[in-house]
Amino acid sequence: MASTRLPGKPLLVLGNLPLFAWVYQAGTKAAKLDKLIVATESASIQEKAEQLNIPCLLTPPMNTGSDRVGWTSRKFPGYQIVVNIQGDEPLIKAGDIDLVVTALQEDIQADVATLYNRSAEPTDYQDPSKVKLVADHYNHALYFSRSPIPCCLNQTSPVIKKHCGIYAYRREFLIRFNQQPQTELEKTEQLEQLRILEMGGIIAVRETSNDSWGIDTQQDYDKAKSIFKKRENYG
Repeated sequence: MASTRLPGKPLLVLGNLPLFAWVYQAGTKAAKLDKLIVATESASIQEKAEQLNIPCLLTPPMNTGSDRVGWTSRKFPGYQIVVNIQGDEPLIKAGDIDLVVTALQEDIQADVATLYNRSAEPTDYQDPSKVKLVADHYNHALYFSRSPIPCCLNQTSPVIKKHCGIYAYRREFLIRFNQQPQTELEKTEQLEQLRILEMGGIIAVRETSNDSWGIDTQQDYDKAKSIFKKRENYG
């Protein structure tokens, strides 16, 4: 819950549920998941999860969500792929979860897989809360940044690959990640996935047509509320 831009965001309500509960609901519909649990260092989230009958594990304070997932995975040693679905992505869909798992299963070179969607919005290109990525011809990530990448000298804003907050890890790599101190680029950009690249890890990236984004600012929250309101009105 240690967001400086939008404090307490996993407990913000959309419709009749907090953000993290919508993420959990999407996870229950994913065909590729055998087990699903909320991992949090927040007693408030744990209490709310228990009220909603959502399985929850209280963790020690961690630097990042992937560190928390790595710690949690040690409690469940029988799984070779571990998925980190960030609790502030209420628009994530079950198909996205299945897609990221499939991407890792199919790419034998990759240590991790994640998703992106395309955006031509100039505001997304400039917005540091919208993480951009660039990839090679093998659909492996080259870099992630809060800055506008790629820099475009010939037009105002290119069509970008906007990162979605979901990762599938090979278990052995996640354990290595969990043991690695935060890296310089990771701390500079405040992006945990840069630790993977600085470790020499390979991140497979796949495109989703679902426009999911993390609730990082009040503007993000207001936009999500508008979407959920339309769902209530039109079903």
